[in-house]
Amino acid sequence: MQNSWKQRLCAGVFSAALSLALSTGMAAAQQAKPVKSDPASGISDTTIKIGWMGDSSGPSASVVAPNLHGLQAFADFTNARGGFAGRKLQVVDLDDQSRADNAFVNFRRLVND
Repeated sequence: MQNSWKQRLCAGVFSAALSLALSTGMAAAQQAKPVKSDPASGISDTTIKIGWMGDSSGPSASVVAPNLHGLQAFADFTNARGGFAGRKLQVVDLDDQSRADNAFVNFRRLVND
């Protein structure tokens, strides 16, 4: 099934908004006080984990997966320049296959792991 131009436009707008939000937040945070390590929040002395949950292999993967690719590209870009506040970004990708039961389990994993 081919995606309509509306679906592609929505995915593109979402990706652009996510990139803008991340880059704005990262720029503001660079000026903020250093964050202490807190393994419960996904922040260590060397790494910041960013959780992503979406349909990477299910029926809407062709629309949703580009968001993950954009997030990973942003993390790679940031890491190539020394990371964020000296910490590397690590994307934690959990595929829910557009299934609510998988989304629930993945959400719990992102919160608890």
